[in-house]
Amino acid sequence: MKDLLVRRVYSKYGINVVVEIDYVKKQVSLVEKDGKPKNWKFAERTPEYMNGWRAIMLAMEYAVSEVQKEFEKLKEKEHEEFVAMYMALDKALKKGEGSPDA
Repeated sequence: MKDLLVRRVYSKYGINVVVEIDYVKKQVSLVEKDGKPKNWKFAERTPEYMNGWRAIMLAMEYAVSEVQKEFEKLKEKEHEEFVAMYMALDKALKKGEGSPDA
């Protein structure tokens, strides 16, 4: 299995979004480069500053959608591994039916 926490950077519109992915809890956090939680401040800002957040929000949406795709791939992989394990078990049990110990 993958590490418990993985930090990745996704870029969109020239904006880097740092995410921390917890594969065990299947959670994602938007963090600073050092891993600390983001400290958003939307009060007492100029309209120009707040307008810049539109691009940041789109970049965040992109980053979260990429993490979602990764979780979906993980689900598919888990399912494939389960089916392969089940098939191997079924095959082993069928081999064992003809043995004198069965």
